[in-house]
Amino acid sequence: MTAHISAAQVSDPWEMALIHSLIRRGFEQAEAAVLRPGAATRTDAVSEYVGFHLDGLHAHHATEDEFIWPALHARATMSGALIRRMEEQHSGLHDALDETQRQLTAWAAAPTTDTSTALASALSTVTERLMEHLTEEERDVVPLIAAHITQAEWDHAGKAAFSKFTPTQRFIAMGEMLATADPTQSALMLAGIPGPIKVVWRLVGRRRYERLMSALWGESPQTSSIHQESTSTPRSRTAAWVTWAYGAMFGVPAVPVAVFLAENGRLPSLWGLFDMYGGPWSSSFPDDRVVTLLVAYAGLVLAAVYSGWLLWQSRKAGAVLNLALLPLEAVFWIGFALPVPWLFAVARVALVARAWPELSGSNRQQAVAAPGGNRPST
Repeated sequence: MTAHISAAQVSDPWEMALIHSLIRRGFEQAEAAVLRPGAATRTDAVSEYVGFHLDGLHAHHATEDEFIWPALHARATMSGALIRRMEEQHSGLHDALDETQRQLTAWAAAPTTDTSTALASALSTVTERLMEHLTEEERDVVPLIAAHITQAEWDHAGKAAFSKFTPTQRFIAMGEMLATADPTQSALMLAGIPGPIKVVWRLVGRRRYERLMSALWGESPQTSSIHQESTSTPRSRTAAWVTWAYGAMFGVPAVPVAVFLAENGRLPSLWGLFDMYGGPWSSSFPDDRVVTLLVAYAGLVLAAVYSGWLLWQSRKAGAVLNLALLPLEAVFWIGFALPVPWLFAVARVALVARAWPELSGSNRQQAVAAPGGNRPST
């Protein structure tokens, strides 16, 4: 880390407010879940949820200890006493977290009234210690971060913290952030997430999170923000993302593979495991014909990508084109022995079918848009 940063490099640590809100809410919810009637019959869900928040707070503090405090000690020298106090508060919180983990283990093994009370008390202690720490950090430390930590360093710290979660915990983290965030924070968070990750979240992660919430509470009123995010994003856009992911994985590489084949007289191998686009056609046709077929396939996938753009705009033509291309694409999947695109095909069909009612030009979409109720005007 550099000793000084310019005005152009200062960061916008807006995520800190969201993370702190998530932490406050999470520990309050964790204590409520432990004390909720019937918690003893939901030990797996309660243990997973409480364990996530214990691990999450450890990850948050470990990242600050590793990246933030050393930089502020070096750059914000006039605030050394404040930074040392933050470090001391972390130490006290870690002791409380370790005790809570011990109580969680005891409760999960024998969820009795006594162990429930002990675990809830330990969680309450963490919450009490957090209140002072988080308030002081937001008031006094966040301005120092904004002034003395570059945006690149702040982003790196965020990625380092997130990497400490297991894959399943990352889904919980996404769900908890969206359930905690206000609309502005949700928009900022989603804008910074790569498209393929959004697809995985919407297809897999959100359902896993909602299943955990259902198991935790019996119902999931806490996931209202998740449902808002879900309903505010048309299903057709998820279909578009899946189509684009398919295009990036299989259509784009076809062109450089064709060039390689034309120049070298052989197909390139993927990490020495198998020949890319090797299949019945490569063993039956001359190289120049295989090159032509690869270019044709790339063009066909480009048309599928265009259908994704139409789907993104919720246009019915995009759905029709997306599905109409599948039989033609399937010919190439067979000829090039491509197994994975068949899975994308299943996903595309399912997503387009689910998106159909919301597409521009569908009967249901016309009915919703029509004045006078649930039927088209005449």
